[in-house]
Amino acid sequence: VYTKCGRRAMPTIMMGSAAIFIDCDEGWKLLLVTKRGLLYVWNLFNSTCLVHDSLLSLFTCRHDSSSKDT
Repeated sequence: VYTKCGRRAMPTIMMGSAAIFIDCDEGWKLLLVTKRGLLYVWNLFNSTCLVHDSLLSLFTCRHDSSSKDT
């Protein structure tokens, strides 16, 4: 994350996977989704992580062997 002048605003952020979606709002909140389905939300003004969670359960399908589709 860099300032408008090109200086690093905070230390390098390591997610362990490539970013596939990044967005930032006017309130200095940065949203990032990784290739592995991890969701991060940072408050860049305070340099704090607000959310660190997985979206994997939304993308995977669990098959129940006891029930069959009719």
